[in-house]
Amino acid sequence: MILVDTDVCIGLLFGSSQLIDMCGETTEEIAIVSNCVQELYIAACESSHPVENKIAVEKFLLTIRLLYPDHAVMQFVSDMRTSFKKKGKKCSITDLTLYAFSRIYGYKLITTHAKRYCFT
Repeated sequence: MILVDTDVCIGLLFGSSQLIDMCGETTEEIAIVSNCVQELYIAACESSHPVENKIAVEKFLLTIRLLYPDHAVMQFVSDMRTSFKKKGKKCSITDLTLYAFSRIYGYKLITTHAKRYCFT
């Protein structure tokens, strides 16, 4: 399973040939976490063409697998978030959720912003 973050989804929606080639070369199933859906719709709403972009998001979501956090993922996210809070750091719930799926289930994570996922 390959997980992609919101930035990769947006790149795929805008036709980034590099991302399309990267994701198209795999035989593995491509997935996003449920948190990314909200981020995609927010990006569509804030765009200069919200109606068209919401339709594009809906069509895109039909082509990939959507993952919902289970108990293990939510516990991992909660532990990480609490640890960051104690250190005075902030981190996106979506990024932590993607990272948790990747760590717990061994899914490959594709992002255009790898530095956001350096949690150690």
